[in-house]
Amino acid sequence: MVSNSDHQKNENKNEDITEFITSNLKWKVLNGQYSIGERITEQSIAEELNVSRNSVRMAIMKLINEGLLIKGPTGAVMVRDISIKEANEIIDMRRVLETYAVNQAIDHITSTQLSSLESILISMEGAIKNRDFELYSTLNTRFHNIIYNSTGNDMVPNILIDLKTKMLRYQFKVSFIPGRAEQSYAEHADIYRALVKKDRKLAEQAVINHLESLRNCISRNKEILEIKEVRK
Repeated sequence: MVSNSDHQKNENKNEDITEFITSNLKWKVLNGQYSIGERITEQSIAEELNVSRNSVRMAIMKLINEGLLIKGPTGAVMVRDISIKEANEIIDMRRVLETYAVNQAIDHITSTQLSSLESILISMEGAIKNRDFELYSTLNTRFHNIIYNSTGNDMVPNILIDLKTKMLRYQFKVSFIPGRAEQSYAEHADIYRALVKKDRKLAEQAVINHLESLRNCISRNKEILEIKEVRK
């Protein structure tokens, strides 16, 4: 007879395996090891990682739910592509929600959270100096998440993280475009300074400048980012 303790251990082990597979797949999607339109099969991943197909299936479903993978009409799983129209729509939604978020953050952000933002900015500088754009992309996400979580509105981080995840692959690649990381760093620093000053107008404008700068960067680099004019 399997005890409750053994059953719990098995469940925890399965969750750990699924998380390992999910992280592995996500990394390959973000750094372009899986190209857009390339079919991703449970069997090939299971053999490569020496894991069960059931665990792979669960990991794939997680990434489909996050918007990084998509299941086509034939049932084939592949990297989700995005059109310039969709990218602009996501940025439009982020503009509305992030100006709201930064307004709420003015009232609710703590000194500890502000210190965390300052520490992230210092780490961002180091990442740029070392040309570690993988780290820079991770720090970028952490910076924004702190602001989202400081709003006191649980819906804000859920919605914004979902929107950002749909463009995560492109955010990662944008960091490698010459000069973008430096510009992005300056924009994040402006947001931080506005939060420290509790200046709503300045904070809103800093967020808008950051998102419009991202929009322009994407528009100028569609081919590098593999973004289509219209999604098929």
